[in-house]
Amino acid sequence: MVTMAKKRGKNATGFIQKALFLKASQASLAQDYESAALIYEYVARLSPSDPYLALKYATSLLQSGRVSKARFLLEKHYPKSGPYRERFGLLLAGLYSTKPAQKAKAEAIYRNILKENPKSIEACLLLSDLELGTKKKKEPKAFDTIKKCEKFYSDKGIFSYYRGKAYLQFNDIEAAKKSFAKSLTLEPTFYQSAVALGLILENQKKRDKAVKVYKDFLEHWPTNHPILSRLVKLLFARPLKNHGDYADAIEYTQRLVYLDPTNLNLKAKLGVLYSERGNYDKSIAILEEVIREVPESDKLLYYLAAIYQVVEKYERSIDFFSRIPKESEFYVEGSLQITQILSTMALEDYRRSMNLAEEVLKTHPENANLLNFVGYSHLEREDDMDKAFRYISKAIRLAPEDGYIRDSLGWYYYKVGKWELALKELERAYKLVGNDSTITKHLALVYQAMNRYDLAKSLYRKALALTKDREEKDEINQFIDEIETKAASRYPASKSAP
Repeated sequence: MVTMAKKRGKNATGFIQKALFLKASQASLAQDYESAALIYEYVARLSPSDPYLALKYATSLLQSGRVSKARFLLEKHYPKSGPYRERFGLLLAGLYSTKPAQKAKAEAIYRNILKENPKSIEACLLLSDLELGTKKKKEPKAFDTIKKCEKFYSDKGIFSYYRGKAYLQFNDIEAAKKSFAKSLTLEPTFYQSAVALGLILENQKKRDKAVKVYKDFLEHWPTNHPILSRLVKLLFARPLKNHGDYADAIEYTQRLVYLDPTNLNLKAKLGVLYSERGNYDKSIAILEEVIREVPESDKLLYYLAAIYQVVEKYERSIDFFSRIPKESEFYVEGSLQITQILSTMALEDYRRSMNLAEEVLKTHPENANLLNFVGYSHLEREDDMDKAFRYISKAIRLAPEDGYIRDSLGWYYYKVGKWELALKELERAYKLVGNDSTITKHLALVYQAMNRYDLAKSLYRKALALTKDREEKDEINQFIDEIETKAASRYPASKSAP
């Protein structure tokens, strides 16, 4: 096609060239650099002496990874590249600088560019980088190069930034800090300097100063993602203690979530922050949104359930607690919280509490704590003793080493007058959980029913020490009075206290 266009004259050549150039540009914009390079090759063939087309072709070759061919093309056109000479030189010097043996060539090109254009920022900074890599003195040529260029741009922070990088290379941290600070004074939105200065302060354990650097920067560029990320990470690095701490954490985390709405961890943190400040509605809205994306997150399920528990939306709380998988570390605590919620509900509406418990058991029939709760509730009310026994027995099979469930079974046997079975279960429960006032009291009642008064009295006294409830204390004292009244007339031999 190129050969045919040349044969037909300039008009045909120009038409084909424009069409191919457009296609090459489109391929490049689509980041299809292989196709772009192939098409630019034909475009360049139509005007082999055009330095602009040669530059586009060389650039596409570099983008597609064909370095050797790009270097050949740049070396060929660089001496006579006219107005594009600086761009050719920067690309060619960049290739030379990657090879230690050719760094001198790179330096020569950069110096030549600066000779022709002393205001070339790229050539100045790239040359200073090369000089830093070859010198070991405290004041290398790099500083002189930066100084010469800097005089043309007194309002730009990039030169102070590069000077700071140089000081870091020579481990002069304080000089680096001053340079980065100067860079930010000249250009408050030069975020590389803010990151560099902030990281130095973080490494020096000067957290508050680092926070100030980041906050000052965000006053000028409120949505800068790298700086917001650093600041939020710092704010979460230690416990939030006061209103100001929380206000800062919420403000900057909100900004970051707005910029990166797919960051679920960040959203979850924001939800937790809102809950810790008592803004439960916002917390719930955010955490529910996150849960929809990661429904298997046991930690979030537990946290959201706990928030619903705090705001007394018990059905929702139970719903989320019951979603926690059995293998999760939060499963046992979640199950206990369900029973606690149901116990609270039962004080106001027993039937509603039982109905809700039965609904949960339909989907979680092996929840031992919930089975125990339902069984024990029927046991206390004595409204369905058979059901109480079935549920508690099933709970025992599921959790045989749970002292609280053993207590329920022992209490059932006590209620139906089977003292020996009650004693067996309650002694085992007491062995498993010896610091619970209710279990201790139940075992004492069995000893009392079996006329083993010394053991009963000893355990009653221990239960008194364990409980803080005034009514329970009064009840236990009554039991002790009964024993002492009987002991006045009859004091049977007994075993020593367990």
